[in-house]
Amino acid sequence: MGKCFNTTGLCKPEKHYMVEMDERLDTIKKMVDQGAYFMIN
Repeated sequence: MGKCFNTTGLCKPEKHYMVEMDERLDTIKKMVDQGAYFMIN
C-alpha cells in the first residue's frame, strides 16, 4: 500500500505524505502571535 493523506492524528513519514515546515515555523509563529489567519494545505 502506498502513502496516503492523514488528517486525523499523528503523521508517520513511512505511511503518510509529509511537508517539511521547519523553514516556515518562525513566520507561522509571528502570524499566530499577531492573530493573523492563514492556511496550511
